[in-house]
Amino acid sequence: MAFLDTLRMPDGTLVDLFLDPTPREWRELEAGIDPVDGVRAAVVGEHLVAWTPPVLHEELREELARLLPGARDGGIPVRVAPALGMVTVTTSLPAGEAVRRRRELVLAVRRVPALRRRLGPRLKVMVTTALEHAA
Repeated sequence: MAFLDTLRMPDGTLVDLFLDPTPREWRELEAGIDPVDGVRAAVVGEHLVAWTPPVLHEELREELARLLPGARDGGIPVRVAPALGMVTVTTSLPAGEAVRRRRELVLAVRRVPALRRRLGPRLKVMVTTALEHAA
């Protein structure tokens, strides 16, 4: 798989979407980003949809749902930082659900072949947990 589509955002920005990027496409994706901030992407089942430039996940949610039937909710929003070997899930979890949901998200991200090919089998996954309010 590879190039998926080019979208025109309301401000006129063109966004190229890649499904399970090839090595050449990873180079293109990484060329236009801050190496620590990473490539914006979404995990949809066992697939990765990545895009450039780094448009926010929320701005692409409807388009991802239209293009990929399995992306009803836009998938799992992530940032991929190849320089750090890390994937960050960019949504936070309520503290009460954190243990169960964190495990599910980490396993879902680790199952994606495109991420394992790019970052290796020991890729790091970070999930943010929202703090509970003090009494």
